[in-house]
Amino acid sequence: MARKNAEEKQETYRKLLASASTLFLEKGVATTTLNEIAQHAGMTRGAVYWHFENKYAIIMALWEEGAGAVHKDFMTALKNLGDAGTAAGFHEVAHSVLRQVLDDPAYSRSLRILMHCVEFSDVQTPLNEFLMQKQQDYVDGLTSAFKQVRQMGGVRSELSDRTLASGLLSFLFGMIHHHLEPCGHINLPRDGAALLDIYLNGVLVYE
Repeated sequence: MARKNAEEKQETYRKLLASASTLFLEKGVATTTLNEIAQHAGMTRGAVYWHFENKYAIIMALWEEGAGAVHKDFMTALKNLGDAGTAAGFHEVAHSVLRQVLDDPAYSRSLRILMHCVEFSDVQTPLNEFLMQKQQDYVDGLTSAFKQVRQMGGVRSELSDRTLASGLLSFLFGMIHHHLEPCGHINLPRDGAALLDIYLNGVLVYE
């Protein structure tokens, strides 16, 4: 019985996240209510509050479900390049993000919700703090990778590792941002790799 209840709770959780994802993409986060999420999932508002404190918690859960594992793996790869700690190894890890966006619908959907459906303001919220921490993770991971590659003579730029990391993050996720827009200014499948190489080839030295 306990196992059945746990499975039912998990199924309810997944249905609520799926409904929230659909509505956020259709209407945006600000105009989607918890009642609408519950109704879309065929449940009561109480079911929503059983699993989530508010919409911020839902968005963070959507990120963890769709992007959490990818984010963790990417951070691990960046901070532990090991024998692949060459410019070519770093190049491969950076390009893996583009492939993930193109090949993993759950990951790209999570990024699209965060990039295009969430409103940001100067007010510090739990969601803002959560997203700022994820962004800091990216900067720290990329900085660590640039440091490893520089120690092996693979960085040609005199800019600091952190500056190069921030620049790459802006370039990479800027492309992804435009790719995920409805108007789609960037053809990521066709041009993404070549565009990313414009940045990487300008700062890295390949053996």
